[in-house]
Amino acid sequence: MRAPLQQQRLLVRLIDQRGVFYRAVLPLLDRLLADAEAKARMHSAIEILSLQALAYDALNDRPRALTALERALVLAEPEGYIRTFVDEGTPMQVLLAECSGPLAAREGTAGRAGAARMLVYIETLLAAFPDDGRTTEDKAKLLGDDSR
Repeated sequence: MRAPLQQQRLLVRLIDQRGVFYRAVLPLLDRLLADAEAKARMHSAIEILSLQALAYDALNDRPRALTALERALVLAEPEGYIRTFVDEGTPMQVLLAECSGPLAAREGTAGRAGAARMLVYIETLLAAFPDDGRTTEDKAKLLGDDSR
């Protein structure tokens, strides 16, 4: 199943550059995710969820993008995954920065410990991205979204 996941990753990246066919990729990723979860292949599930987050983000569906990203983070945090997210580049960096807002708001609720741990993990991920001298807000503008 590794080859199809690599093909989907390449497809999402190509689509990301062209700005088309996002909707066609999502059903394929859904099937791959169901298979990965059924077979307890968590590494594959984390990769697929991160790709789903990027695809939903490209479709300007922020709620679904953040939900997919949060699911990926919950699975990835205990094992300390870094490259899976950093290798996705600036779009993932901007999404991660945006994801920390809702988690920070959740710190005051019953999930306080989990939210605090996740915020530390997100900060670790954000620190792992190469520093090109631009702020996350500047990068969001470069991606064509001033609302982030």
